[in-house]
Amino acid sequence: MAGIRFLTTIAKSCHCTLFTEQNALQQVCESIVVPNLRVRADDEEVRATTPRCRRRQAAISFVRHVAPLRHGPLAAYADLLLARRCST
Repeated sequence: MAGIRFLTTIAKSCHCTLFTEQNALQQVCESIVVPNLRVRADDEEVRATTPRCRRRQAAISFVRHVAPLRHGPLAAYADLLLARRCST
């Protein structure tokens, strides 16, 4: 979760241009964002005691800060990832 927070801090800073490259954005989405958005078995236990999953909230926060930088490509790539996940 600390890694996602770090990436969000970069996305908010003057270094946000690091996420304008399609390849970098794809790698971050595939390796960090998507795995952290998935509901895990232990999330059910956490939900009983905590209303929010901090891991997923951190991933969502990152996407919210990167989306304005690459809205079109990010949306297209998100659609592709969702299509892949739904077909398996």
